Amino acid sequence: MKTDKFMKPIANEIARDARTRALTQDEFDHQSIFDLLVLTFSSHHLNYKQLASFISSLDRQHVHNVALVGTYSITDAIMKKTIALCHKQDLPLMREQYTCKLPILSRHLPFTYLCE
Repeated sequence: MKTDKFMKPIANEIARDARTRALTQDEFDHQSIFDLLVLTFSSHHLNYKQLASFISSLDRQHVHNVALVGTYSITDAIMKKTIALCHKQDLPLMREQYTCKLPILSRHLPFTYLCE
């Protein structure tokens, strides 16, 4: 899966705060047990089929909590579809999901997003 230049800094920042590290889909071990899985994605460069396939491969026995962080330009429809898929998979989705609206032609995340 292509690493999104917008989401990689966010994923690394979240991982640093949680004293862990960010993993790509290729590095993810489906047999390991995760207390918290934070999925970060951007609708700018999202292949939703890959995201849906990844979420469909998860289960409650290996993932105890799921949080979602995403960016979008026009609507947050991808976030809504992702939430629905997590519910369909019966994953323990945390109540809070975080989104950040980016300008359509944006090349960088607003600095304030990481500092809040």
